[in-house]
Amino acid sequence: MSKAKGFKIGRDDDTGRLKSVAAAKADRRNSSVEIMPKKGHGDSGRYDKKK
Repeated sequence: MSKAKGFKIGRDDDTGRLKSVAAAKADRRNSSVEIMPKKGHGDSGRYDKKK
C-alpha cells in the first residue's frame, strides 16, 4: 500500500483560515475539509521546464 501524498485540513469558507478537521466537520455550512499536499508532492514548479 502506498503512503498518502497529502493530509486533511479544515478551512473556514468565510475567512480562508485553517482549522482542525474536527471543527470543520462540526460546522459544515461555513467550512470545508480539503487535502493539502505534503512537502515535495505539490504542483509548484511543475511547469518550469516546459517550453
